Amino acid sequence: MEELRALVLGGPDPERNKVIRWRCADLREEIAARWSVTLHVRTVGKLLHRLGMTRLQPRPYHPKKDATAQEEFKKIPASGSRRIAGISRKQTDRNMVPDAMRVDTGDKTSLTSCAGVICDHSR
Repeated sequence: MEELRALVLGGPDPERNKVIRWRCADLREEIAARWSVTLHVRTVGKLLHRLGMTRLQPRPYHPKKDATAQEEFKKIPASGSRRIAGISRKQTDRNMVPDAMRVDTGDKTSLTSCAGVICDHSR
């Protein structure tokens, strides 16, 4: 079991194994080649679990990425953003109706459409 742990932690040889990271299927082939034991892919996963390893992997990233350019890009507001338009969240949540369409009926405000029909939108 310790040999398997060392194999997994050492990682594959890209030239010999033709992979850049171990998958259970790749480990299955390597186990069969080294120890002449054929295992099911799920069994390889169970062995890794017994060794205290998981099949989780870090998210891949491009080798030529520019971290400073990414941070600068995050600071630029998206087009159509409220920050660009100068509108707060409170204003966008409110019903934006022009004052010309509002009709004061005393205790509540109603809205009138162009046809003159009154719709009750009490708040």
